[in-house]
Amino acid sequence: MAEIRILLVDHHLRYRRGLRSILEMEKEMMPVGEVRNIQEIQNVLENTPIDVVVLDLATAGDKAAEAVSTIKSIRPETRVMVLAHEANGRLVEVLAAGADGVLLKDVGASGLVDGIRGLARVGAYLHPAVARVVLEVLRSVLVDGREDAACGEAVGWGGAQVPAAVAAPTPALAVHAPAGEGRDASRGEAGWDWMVDLESEEAGEDRAPGIVAPLTKREFEVLQLLAEGRSNRDIAKALVLSEKTVKNHVASILDKLVVRDRTQAVLVALRRGWVTLS
Repeated sequence: MAEIRILLVDHHLRYRRGLRSILEMEKEMMPVGEVRNIQEIQNVLENTPIDVVVLDLATAGDKAAEAVSTIKSIRPETRVMVLAHEANGRLVEVLAAGADGVLLKDVGASGLVDGIRGLARVGAYLHPAVARVVLEVLRSVLVDGREDAACGEAVGWGGAQVPAAVAAPTPALAVHAPAGEGRDASRGEAGWDWMVDLESEEAGEDRAPGIVAPLTKREFEVLQLLAEGRSNRDIAKALVLSEKTVKNHVASILDKLVVRDRTQAVLVALRRGWVTLS
């Protein structure tokens, strides 16, 4: 498959670096730019060919639909993948504006990669919970042809009426996809909990550290090299260790951070400011 040139749009530096770290582990994924707000998107698009824009919904705020329209006006062929915390009718608005896909932030690293890959390949990709919202809207608009009286106030959507029960999060809609829907149950991925933790941290909320034991100085050195994308063999050469010793250090790091793989370990380290990306 040809390389997928990706632009990341998110106001959190650590989020962007974390996303970039995930994508750079895939040979066909090529993050070619990062911007912190929607005002910076236009300059990048006018000067750099982009296949997929990964747009954080919270970063775009109430101008998400406008941002999507701007992207499409500059580069109609560029696909737009929106990242959101929950499935609600606001996502229908950005889809109507031209977004090509939506992922919720519970999908995990493999879900992110699969979503971008699917979007680049077939031109559209929806998280299952978002697909459900879209179906609710279509049923209301196309089948009923009117607002359900039980839904209360409606909001506008391209001239049609979207029931407020769909436009606002509800227990039925604003949920994470169950195992097997947007989340790789066989791999047991924990999703992007590091993103949620970071938001809690910035809001001053208490949170469980999720670490069962402190890392040693050597383990921090190994973790930094993991963040740089080094293989066990490269790490062994850099630290003058055997590959078996490096494997033992990596296993110990995973156990102490209570994560399942190297990618999750790096994301935890990035969130806590323990490592930097080369």
